[in-house]
Amino acid sequence: MLKYLIPIILFAHGFIHIMGFAKAFNYANVTQLTKEISKPNGMLWLLAATLFTLAGLLCLLKKESWVYLAFIAIILSQVLIISVWQDAKFGTVLNTIILVVTISFWATFHFELDFKKDVDNHMAETNFVTNDLLMDANIDSLPFPVQKYIRYSGAVNKPKVKNMKIVFDGEMREKGKDFFKFTSVLYNFFDNPTRLFFMKAKMYGVPVLGYHCYQN
Repeated sequence: MLKYLIPIILFAHGFIHIMGFAKAFNYANVTQLTKEISKPNGMLWLLAATLFTLAGLLCLLKKESWVYLAFIAIILSQVLIISVWQDAKFGTVLNTIILVVTISFWATFHFELDFKKDVDNHMAETNFVTNDLLMDANIDSLPFPVQKYIRYSGAVNKPKVKNMKIVFDGEMREKGKDFFKFTSVLYNFFDNPTRLFFMKAKMYGVPVLGYHCYQN
């Protein structure tokens, strides 16, 4: 529901800004705006409406760039609202709501970006030399059952495993509370032992992220 509510608010707020454009060019009798609006300012009202609408469309398409358009639209909108404050001051409430949501999504996006950068950095540091083979000498110090299993698996005389990636879905809950679904991705790196685990979930419709970074 939340994923549709935000675009609806953006679309609605954008539509409201069209009134300033209509007032400036006398396309409609906009009684809600008593102060005269010049045609240049009317074009700015139209621009704000366009930015909010585009941000809403990009949000529906799950494109992260919507937050940047929303930031620009909010700033422009607030400047225009101040210019006709007596008539449009309640638009500040919508701008505030959109700003809070936008900051939340921006922070979420950059939180995941940190995880992706860590993965890229460890990938770049991994030594993928094809002739780095797992030899009998590498496993001689392991317990005999482990040696036996590794030989049985056919891993000896094969390139060493440098990393692994696991993607899985599941459910979790706090004690006494309902389960909620999550999706996750896990990377393990073995040259420089590291475990990177990123989880996405929703609790009561609100996105919840988790990032565990085990290294050094």
